[in-house]
Amino acid sequence: MSNEDRVAVEVRSEAVRFYSVSMYFDNRRDIEEDIRQLGKVMDYTKGNGLIIAVDSDARNKMWHDTVNNKRGKALEEFLICNDIYVLNEATDKPTFQSNRRSSCIDLTIAKAG
Repeated sequence: MSNEDRVAVEVRSEAVRFYSVSMYFDNRRDIEEDIRQLGKVMDYTKGNGLIIAVDSDARNKMWHDTVNNKRGKALEEFLICNDIYVLNEATDKPTFQSNRRSSCIDLTIAKAG
């Protein structure tokens, strides 16, 4: 499951299988391709615990950003349709900050097994 934009770790015990994945959604790429890759991760891990840290470059009020953009709306629709939970909490601290801007584009999302 790992590639240049995704790293996956499987943790197993006798009773439990759990996956942790880190993903990068390049803002120069159509987010629909990244969403398809996220769907593949979900298919592979189906029935097991899953938590994903994603640099989404997608802005949406659902994860406490100040604005919505097209990328954020597409990702929001996918998350809602697939019962994926955004674990980000409302805070006055952005998840991304540079000299030019700040936003909440880094997400922690989870799917129950």
